[in-house]
Amino acid sequence: MRTVSGSDHVVVVGAGFAGLSAALHLSGAGREVTLIDAGDAPGGLCATAEYAGLQHDFGPTVLTAPDILARPFEAVGATLNDHLELLPVDGGYAASYADGSMIEAATPEGVGQTCGPEEAARFADYLDWTARIHDAVFERFMNADFDSPLDVLSPDLARLAALGGFRSLDAMARRRLDDERTVRLATFQALYAGLSPRRARALYGVISYLDLVGGVYLPRGGISTVPQAMLAAAHGAGVRSMLGRRVRRVLLSGDHARGVELDDGERIPAGAVVLATERTAQAPELLGRAPVRRRLRFAPSCVVVSAEVPLAAVADRAHHTLVFGAAWERTFDELTRRHTIPRDLSLLVSIPAITDASLAISGRASLYALAPVPGTTGSTDWATATEPLLVRMLNLLQARGFPVERGSIRHVTGPPDWTAMGQPHGTPFSLAHTFSQTGPFRPRNTIPGLRNVVCAGAGTVPGVGIPTTLLSGELAAQRLLR
Repeated sequence: MRTVSGSDHVVVVGAGFAGLSAALHLSGAGREVTLIDAGDAPGGLCATAEYAGLQHDFGPTVLTAPDILARPFEAVGATLNDHLELLPVDGGYAASYADGSMIEAATPEGVGQTCGPEEAARFADYLDWTARIHDAVFERFMNADFDSPLDVLSPDLARLAALGGFRSLDAMARRRLDDERTVRLATFQALYAGLSPRRARALYGVISYLDLVGGVYLPRGGISTVPQAMLAAAHGAGVRSMLGRRVRRVLLSGDHARGVELDDGERIPAGAVVLATERTAQAPELLGRAPVRRRLRFAPSCVVVSAEVPLAAVADRAHHTLVFGAAWERTFDELTRRHTIPRDLSLLVSIPAITDASLAISGRASLYALAPVPGTTGSTDWATATEPLLVRMLNLLQARGFPVERGSIRHVTGPPDWTAMGQPHGTPFSLAHTFSQTGPFRPRNTIPGLRNVVCAGAGTVPGVGIPTTLLSGELAAQRLLR
């Protein structure tokens, strides 16, 4: 494993999940750490806004894998419980289907109530299979760095192949499940990887495992408390943070970084630099290098609507509801191959106050609705497409029993907004997890020709999502600590 040289002072650029994780692991190992971010609050894309006292999310809302979240805290001698109270989300997800049926909980019991006991048993078998996939994937593919494709050669690789890990996720689900509704519930997570279930490798059943077996959680106070807690733990460990300060460039001398320069001209010396920024665009810009010439495939994007609803009108709904349209494979084809807005929308709807009543104010609650859409690479003119899409989203929400009116919308975030936040191709989901962009084939967290600069974040190993970006920060730190 290639290590990266550097002195005891490390500058971490970016205070999202990856940067916070790197800072905590480095500080816990005795390094002096300065954490710099252009934003006024930690969290990166994990962002919230407040309207009339009510907190609205427009970043990630699904939190899984608390054991991975605990690791950065433990690195500085703290515990997760010292800083956060995680509330389990009852049932994980509900699922609403175009035929009017509902699965009220993503559990064998929930499946059984709608699809019958035989399908419940098949769903339990599917979950057992995802647990075996997780055991084969985690250490070798998720919690691992790569310098060469040969690094994956191990007994786990043969074990993964025997489990069908390199076959289609859709095919492996259909081997175990008979009901189309359960197939969708079991494989929708492929979209997190930027792929359709038919094109995603079955090794991404590990995401289903994290969601459906490991469980979904909400921190008391909302998802934004996670980066706030990580920053508090970092401060407690001696990390210096500089929020609201933008890094202009990394100062280079030959094959070494000597520090960073801020927009106002201030220079921060460093023996090593962690770029917890977008690997494919922002990192090259900070280094004064041309972006990677390799042809990269980016995941679809999303439009997020944050609205205000009466709590009493949604009190009987699930915290997270998957609102499936009638179309399935066609929708994925439109998103990932044609790069067009799907003709038949599907949504993720989240109402955090269902799990944490303290997030409701005066009988009002925030509702978050996410619609997968193409990024800015297709032919969509987002200047004219957003409003008609909002109308379609509202119509679908109302048809499925969510009382959202146009006047109740408080915030809309779409591909042009993600671009303004520094996300290439207008997507917050970075690179799709195609075979050629997974594991040892994903852009590495080292920079050719530089001895003391490493990268972290969704655009490098291991990939997209809160647990994986936390691991990315840990892996970057390990490059400097070996």
